[in-house]
Order: sequence, then structure tokens, then C-alpha cells
Amino acid sequence: WLRRPYLGLGPSAHSLLNGERFANHYAPQRWEGALERGVPPESEREAETGASAAAEVVMLALRLGTGVQPGDYPDALWGEVNARYGAALEHAVGAGRLERALAGWRVPPALRFVADESIAWVLARERATIDSGATPEARARVDSRAPHSIMLGSCSSLPSPAI
Repeated sequence: WLRRPYLGLGPSAHSLLNGERFANHYAPQRWEGALERGVPPESEREAETGASAAAEVVMLALRLGTGVQPGDYPDALWGEVNARYGAALEHAVGAGRLERALAGWRVPPALRFVADESIAWVLARERATIDSGATPEARARVDSRAPHSIMLGSCSSLPSPAI
């Protein structure tokens, strides 16, 4: 949750080491076959960028009760998070989706059951800013869904029938 390096072992395991993310084969036979041939059992590998690391910080840390806090990350990464998402995070505070917590931001306890929706809103607002050069129209498109996208009551959907 705090983006520390980790090594995943076994089929379908994921890892983050030395600025690269990689995933092992999902199928146990493919994973085992790669090991028997003496080759890495990876199905995919990608180098991280500042943008991908910042997005992951926001996506993961807002799921924590403490939220996104500068002390949890190296200065360079925090600078990237703040530069890319600071305005969106502050706007989310004004929209009631987030609250300030210490030097960072978090999802208010009353909205944690819809934390993913708040996180998606912040990511979409940042994306609209980049894609459109931060035009008011682009921000309005993201904001136009704001009053309608957080479900504060119970879901009226009927349960799925048993199969």
C-alpha cells in the first residue's frame, strides 16, 4: 500500500523491484516450465515512470485510513505526486470527496465504502487537466458527475439469483 519494493514468488505473483514492475505467468504449468528451463517465469515487465509511480501512490494510499502523506515517500516521488495531483486532491477536498489529514489527504471515514469512486474521480480530474491543458470545460465535464456519483444510500438492486 505504501509502494515499498516487494518480490512476489509463485504463479501469478507480482513484484516491484529497482524501478520495474513484473508479473509471473498465471498458469502454473507455464510458470513451472520457465523455471525448469532456467528462464525468468515472467509474463510481463515494465519500467516505472514518474507518472505511473505518482498515480499508484494516489490509487493505493487513498485506500489507507491515513491517506496520502508526504512522510511515507521519498522527496522526489512526493514532488511528482504533488505536481501531478495536488490541484486535483485539493479540488476533491472542496467537493467533499476528500479531507485534509496532516500534510496530506484522505477519504473521509463516512465515504470509505466508496473510496474507489473518490480515487477514480481524482485520477480522472488529473487526466482531464493533462489531456485538455486544464481548460475549464474539461474540468466541468469531470465535475458534472460529482453530485451524482457518490451513492449515500443503500443499493436498490435485487440480489442475483442463485445458480
